[in-house]
Amino acid sequence: SGGTATPARAAISTVKLAKRTGRLTSRFADHITDRIKRVLPADRAAEIYKSAPLTELPRALMKGADQAELGKLTSVFQDLGSISSTAGNTAALRMLKHVDTPTDLEKLATVARIGGKRTLAWTDRFGADLLKLAKPAAKLTARVVAEIAVLIASALLAILSAVLGFGLKR
Repeated sequence: SGGTATPARAAISTVKLAKRTGRLTSRFADHITDRIKRVLPADRAAEIYKSAPLTELPRALMKGADQAELGKLTSVFQDLGSISSTAGNTAALRMLKHVDTPTDLEKLATVARIGGKRTLAWTDRFGADLLKLAKPAAKLTARVVAEIAVLIASALLAILSAVLGFGLKR
């Protein structure tokens, strides 16, 4: 469990630092705040704090959380963790200024998977316009990979056919 918590902690730290340094857009900050409130509303949290024994409090809070909303929040932090691991923590922090919605973050994660360390240079150059191109570019990349795989398979079949058709001469 410690290994899975580390990326989440890193993502939360990145969001906190982005907020403190003014790199987190107000729309995205509002989204995260709203999502956290939906995961565990204050009144439900207060009931759990009052009724659960201290040793069972973390488990009780998780049990009381809205699991669907928790999944959505987790997805946001997974995308941020993906960006940090592929493009770097500093780059992720700087690129958050282009993110207003979870969809923007998902697109940025797609760009980071394709561009790796170059992603920051791309976002510096193209800004938010880069996010508009992210999904079509990812689909194009997947299509090109699929076409290359078909070409390789065709070449292998041709070689296999030639070997089987003509046999190996000794």
